[in-house]
This record gives sequence, structure tokens and C-alpha cells, in this order.
Amino acid sequence: MKSLPHLLTLAGVAIGLGAASSSWWTLVLTTGSTLPVTGWDASAASSSLAVLALVAYGARWTFQGVVRRMLAAIQVLASGGAVVAIISSASAPVESALSEITAATGVSGNAARELVESVSVSGSHFLAIGALGLIILGGIVALGEPRTSPGASRYERRARSASLEDSVATWDDLSEGIDPTKR
Repeated sequence: MKSLPHLLTLAGVAIGLGAASSSWWTLVLTTGSTLPVTGWDASAASSSLAVLALVAYGARWTFQGVVRRMLAAIQVLASGGAVVAIISSASAPVESALSEITAATGVSGNAARELVESVSVSGSHFLAIGALGLIILGGIVALGEPRTSPGASRYERRARSASLEDSVATWDDLSEGIDPTKR
């Protein structure tokens, strides 16, 4: 099914956008303030790799053959890298939020870590991992597609439909001053 890779990838993108914009964890600081950390803020690496996967997906619409398969492989690898980045940031949510803590309090480094009283995890990062899984699956299915489409391209059809006699006759008509568009 030709549209299956597209459906999987687009479903992953839709789910992933929602997951990335939601709060993944909330830090409660010793000052009493709460600091929600969204997916976009939690891991710059995962966001960048997800964008790379989407660029590779978009470029697949332009190319055919080996290049299209290479772009599908890039989509799979970049999405897999984004999953690893999400797992890494989820294993240390305070570390992933240090820049947000510094922006909110003006304190950085170890002192910023000490400001965190508690962390509550929402689980939205699991939704983002699932969305990336759909994008990975879309890339894998695209890797298994046939190298060329079953129908010939419009250029191949045109080249096959023109016979040698027609082209010779057209040149003869042009030599005699006859406009071939008036036939």
C-alpha cells in the first residue's frame, strides 16, 4: 500500500506535535514556585533530530530510487536518535531543565540543582516516544517499497509513444515550412 508510510509518518507527526508541546514534568522549587517543562524545552537534541526526520520525509516526495531509500533510512535513524535523546532526558529531568531553572531564578550550576524540591512526571514523553515509533515505522515501510513506481513517469510515457517515423515526418514538415501544430 503506497500511502501506508505517509499515513504512519503523518500520524506520528500529529501525535508528536501534541506531545512535544505538553508538559513532560513539573519541577517544584524550594521557593515554592512550579516550573513546567515541555518537550520542546526538555531536550534540544530530540527536537532537532525529529525535525531532521521530518525534513528527510519531506525530501522523499521529491526523489526516487536510491536517494528516496537513503532519505527513508535517515528518517528512521534520526527518529531513533530522538527516542534515545528523550529517554536520556527523562532519566535526568532536573538536568534537562537546568536552563529553565536558570532563566526563572537566575541561579545556575549545582546551586540550580539544589533549588529543586521535587519532580512530578506527566508521562507525555512516552506519547512522544510512541509518535516517533510511528515515524520510524513509516520510514521502515518506505524502505520496503518497490524501487520504481508501477506506472511509468510522464516522460517515459511520452518517449515511448513517439515513433521514429513521426519525428522524421515532423522534421520534414518543418523543413518544408509547415507548422506541425496546425495538423
